[in-house]
Amino acid sequence: MRIGELAERTGKSVATIRYYEKIGLLAEPRRTGSGYRDFDTDAIERIQFIVRAKELSFSLKEIRVVLALHDKGFSPCDRVSKMIQKKIERLDNRITQLQARRISLQKILLLWQNHKLTDAPFCSIISGNTMAQTPESNSGEAPKARTIEVFAAGCLLCKETIEHIKKAVTPCGCKVVICSPESVEAQQYHISSVPAIAIDGQVIYAGTLTEAEATTLLRH
Repeated sequence: MRIGELAERTGKSVATIRYYEKIGLLAEPRRTGSGYRDFDTDAIERIQFIVRAKELSFSLKEIRVVLALHDKGFSPCDRVSKMIQKKIERLDNRITQLQARRISLQKILLLWQNHKLTDAPFCSIISGNTMAQTPESNSGEAPKARTIEVFAAGCLLCKETIEHIKKAVTPCGCKVVICSPESVEAQQYHISSVPAIAIDGQVIYAGTLTEAEATTLLRH
């Protein structure tokens, strides 16, 4: 099978196939009498495997290790399982970081929308006194109990968010008050969507929360 046909049958470019061959993912094929590459049909399955591995976030270096083990007659699955576990751990860490970043961005956006930011050079949102972080307790003193108002309707997502919030604040003894989106407080805070959260009279978040996000948001 010529390289052009292999490219057509696998959906990969000729240049990509040549690169895979160059770095050892594909064995060097036979050559025809006129010098053209002549691939076995096994090359199709091998390229499909490479594509699938890349979809699962395996690097070409890792794929080469897996294929080398297979080519030597060893099962690579034990090695692959360890690779996957490390990838999961990295993803979990990244998810935690992204959740914290999302919460920070949501808080600062709400503060700006509610005119809670002071003027600052360039951009108040980025450079100003954000007041977005929950004040830390004094060293050696117990965190002050806060009043957390949750503006919610009766939908399932609101109920789940409320449960996550209650669980997050249980250790610190903060008071959770459930408010209607039609309440006077909601009008005072200019609540436009639910669920929304205010701490000690300051709106800090709008949107649903997972348990992990609630813990991050409401941490003293």
